[in-house]
Amino acid sequence: MIMCRGFDDKNLFIQRCKDTASDGRGIIICLDDTDIKTMLQLVADGKRFEVDKYMINRYQQIIS
Repeated sequence: MIMCRGFDDKNLFIQRCKDTASDGRGIIICLDDTDIKTMLQLVADGKRFEVDKYMINRYQQIIS
C-alpha cells in the first residue's frame, strides 16, 4: 500500500500498479488524500462498512 498527498497522473500510476500485479511482482494499492478523506467521511457518516467496499473496489481496480 502506498499513501501520498496526490498524483500528477493517478490513472498512469494505477496502470503501473496493474502492470506490477500482472507481472506477478505483487499488488500495490495507492491511496491519496482524496481517498483518505472519502473513507473518513464514510466513517463520520456512520457507514464504516462502506470503507471495506471502497478498499475492495480499489483492489479490484488493480487486479482487473
